[in-house]
Amino acid sequence: MTSPTMGVERSEAGRMQIVTVPAGAMVEILGSTQQSGLTDVLFEARIVSMFLRDIEGRGQKVGHKVA
Repeated sequence: MTSPTMGVERSEAGRMQIVTVPAGAMVEILGSTQQSGLTDVLFEARIVSMFLRDIEGRGQKVGHKVA
């Protein structure tokens, strides 16, 4: 990410918590975008939901993972 971006993390108890994904962080998109515009990403071994438009506007593609 090129600038700090907000995301939402859901705890095991189901609570939602706002998290800041800092500038310089690497995120991996995990799936398709939901109707709400949110998509799940892997960030520091945690699953965080972020708006795809934020990822596209504040992120920089570095390649793709090969399975």
